[in-house]
Amino acid sequence: MKNRSGPRSGKFSEIKHLQERNAPDRHHEVRDTLNDFDREREQTELAEDADLRVNRNRYAQLVVRFKNNAAHYNSISLFVESMMREVNLSEGVSTRAAAATWALNLLATQPSQHALLEVIHALLPAVYCRFDSEKLPYPSAAIQLQVKDPDTIYWNPYFTHTMFVDQVDVDKGNVNQLADTLKKVLAANISRRDFISRFIENRRVEQKRNAFHAWRAHVRKAKSINFINESKNRRHEEETDTFRLQAVFYQWKVQVETSRSGFLTERLHESAAQLENAKIQYQLQCYRADRLIESTKEAKDELEKALTLNAGLEIQLRDLRAELVRKEKEYSEKLIRSVQSAFDMAQQYRTTLSSFHQMLPPPATYLGETPNFKEEIDEEVNLLLGYGEEQEAMSYSDTLFQWCNGVLYKQSTDKENFIPVRNFGSDFASGEVFYELMKFVFPALCPVLPPNCDRDFRINRLKEMSQKANLCYVLEVADFTKPVEDRIALAVSELFRRYAGNRWNESALKSFQLMEESEHREEETSASTMKVTEEADFIAYLSECQTYLHEIKTALSPQVNLERQLSEINQRVQQGEAHLTAQRLQGVPVPHVGSWSLRHFWMINNKSLADLKEKIAPTMDAQLWSQLLQGPLKVTLRENAETTAKLFYSFAGRGGKTLSETSFWRFVDRCGLPTATYTKENISAAFDRVASPQLATLLKGQGKSEEETRTLLTAARQEMDIRQVSDAQFTEILVRIAGEYYGDSFGLTEGVEKLLNTLKSSKTSVHASLSAFWTTEPQEVFRFFGDDLARIFFFYVKKQETSKLAKERAMAMQGGGRFGAVLSSSVYIAILRDCEYIAENNTTIQIYTTDCPPRMFITTQQVEQLLLSLQEQYEGSRAGEITFTVFIDALCSLCYYWCPDPFVHTSRKFAAFLSDMITQLITQHTGSTLILGEPPVISLKGEERITFF
Repeated sequence: MKNRSGPRSGKFSEIKHLQERNAPDRHHEVRDTLNDFDREREQTELAEDADLRVNRNRYAQLVVRFKNNAAHYNSISLFVESMMREVNLSEGVSTRAAAATWALNLLATQPSQHALLEVIHALLPAVYCRFDSEKLPYPSAAIQLQVKDPDTIYWNPYFTHTMFVDQVDVDKGNVNQLADTLKKVLAANISRRDFISRFIENRRVEQKRNAFHAWRAHVRKAKSINFINESKNRRHEEETDTFRLQAVFYQWKVQVETSRSGFLTERLHESAAQLENAKIQYQLQCYRADRLIESTKEAKDELEKALTLNAGLEIQLRDLRAELVRKEKEYSEKLIRSVQSAFDMAQQYRTTLSSFHQMLPPPATYLGETPNFKEEIDEEVNLLLGYGEEQEAMSYSDTLFQWCNGVLYKQSTDKENFIPVRNFGSDFASGEVFYELMKFVFPALCPVLPPNCDRDFRINRLKEMSQKANLCYVLEVADFTKPVEDRIALAVSELFRRYAGNRWNESALKSFQLMEESEHREEETSASTMKVTEEADFIAYLSECQTYLHEIKTALSPQVNLERQLSEINQRVQQGEAHLTAQRLQGVPVPHVGSWSLRHFWMINNKSLADLKEKIAPTMDAQLWSQLLQGPLKVTLRENAETTAKLFYSFAGRGGKTLSETSFWRFVDRCGLPTATYTKENISAAFDRVASPQLATLLKGQGKSEEETRTLLTAARQEMDIRQVSDAQFTEILVRIAGEYYGDSFGLTEGVEKLLNTLKSSKTSVHASLSAFWTTEPQEVFRFFGDDLARIFFFYVKKQETSKLAKERAMAMQGGGRFGAVLSSSVYIAILRDCEYIAENNTTIQIYTTDCPPRMFITTQQVEQLLLSLQEQYEGSRAGEITFTVFIDALCSLCYYWCPDPFVHTSRKFAAFLSDMITQLITQHTGSTLILGEPPVISLKGEERITFF
């Protein structure tokens, strides 16, 4: 290959060496151009920085001069006018703009020019490059030494920022310099590109030549290798044939020797077996002979032992017969003595039983006579009253109802038209039932009431009677006006325990007296014990005693059963009383006591749940679905009816018949029902299905598309009044939520039980300012103003839909209906600003006085901090988003800022604050779509309970 490199290869190497010599010159030329550009740019930047410092120092001297002359002017306006007139005549554009900025800041300090602050905040980023308010107080040391006034430095951003006007001039010079440098670099780059192109072409020719030489060497090598391999394979095949013939011969020889060895081994084994059999036969014959000799010796020894034992047994038999005769004589004597003792004991036992039977008290029906009215009412009512035949054990309330009905039935004059007591609410509201019970338990303390006395008079007499009887639970008039069922139930259970204790004491005293009489009777009859000598008389007397014992046992059974029942009843009443007391001490009193009062929370309409079958169990038979609703679901709802009632009345108020839509969504937020998978839109759909069942039917009947139907639904929700749901509808909504929440995983019944257990165990921490808000009276205030507060919330949500910020528009138009929308913090502050409640800073906050409601009592920063602290209570709540619940909680917290007087009740603070707020909004939005009712005037002086009209 060396011989084939002729003149052409030499020429190529010369070109290559020439290019390598010229390449460094090209690189140095480009590098020098770039270095010149960097040096010019650094010099330019230094010059610009120096010019900027000079201009700022000149402007600082100008500011100091004007600042020193400011004392000659009577007002800031005149000073600004004079300064700007002088600057416009003698200074450049940058200096005039900086002076104008300072003038605007001076004018904004005027009380009537606060609007200029917003103008300044909008103009400064447009005048100064990369404007940052945090840099304003920190200029260079030279500026600080000259000016020395922090406010003047803060009001002159030119000390810390560069103007866009100056930056434009600087950038224009940089662009021109960059264009010149770019032309030089471009020329050097074109020459370098031509050189690289020629170098690449020569390199490609050399690569082709090297590839051809390598291919030719590879082909020659492959031919040599193939020839060597063919020779090696031929020799290997010849050697393999020779070895194969040798292996076949040796294998045949081995098989012949193996066959011969096997034949000889088999003959040897047969001979050894014959020899072993002969040896075994000889050993067996010797063993039989030895056994025969040994057995003969053993038989002789046993015969001798048997003869000796027989002689000993005959002697022992004679001794036992003599002992038997002696024992029979002793037994006869002992039997005679035992019979006489047994007869004496049986006679004494009969006498004792007779006296004990006489001292037993008659069975007392502590629950009273049960009226026979089960045939006049339906089966469900019987079960509610505790008279079901299949019911194993009555509950606490059923026990008290049965006792009350027994007492009332006993004292009733018209037993045919007797109406039983079914609840501790409406049946006890008049006070007549409680008066009859008091008269039955304490007949000596109960005065005769006039026949036509009113309820208050009767209740006051009952209060006096309870105090005389030293009862723990003394009922007030308010307990009967709006019946507080748990307090009434506790008072009735105390009456029952007093009555049962009195009856028990009477029975014990009577038993003690009869026991003393029986002791004297036993002493008199012990001397006249009869004697029995005949066996027949003794057997007859024992039979008579046994018969009498059976009679005594029969008489004792009712008394024992009565004591057992009384013990169970007392335990049941004590457990129920302890449960009611514990709930009241925890601040969550039981709203209804007894199954009859709670029937609305589990007796729901099964037909209204027919649509759930398609979602939860589409393959289930209709009859099985109906049995599921009537059986397991109703049992689950009945077992958790107390939890459902607590949730309902916690937000509907004590004695409330319906739950408003506003209170329902407060319940949803407070319990944290919305999740990532089950949104507020799903909850709103369940509420619409129950509260407005005809809404979905009307929308589907119009034949619209899904998108159009959703739009119509949103519009319909916004135009609706605030809806109300009853207790049964509230239970149905919970069932629907549980079906959507847990239906796929656990089924309907288990899902309802799991949801109610979750709501029962959920404990949401309450903000310090809201602890008093969740009491009875402030909640009554909220329910009075609830509709107006909802209208205010919806009005500002509607305004937020037209906001310039996309984030605020998204908050107002998200799913979940009216109450699914949220306000932004800025809109909430705008509401307070419309009411004239927002102060600009801490110095302008007005001090609370009792003469007139305060204005501007809180700052924007305080409102934002309050909203953040309230939002931390709710899971999933995002900063800056105000739900309806947070909206109400924030208003309640603001009433403490509005009226910080600790001697004013929270309910009065809240009511007066809402009345003043609504009055301000009515004045502010006159002629708009916000329609609010005229609020009553609420005084801050008075009791906690407020009478609005």
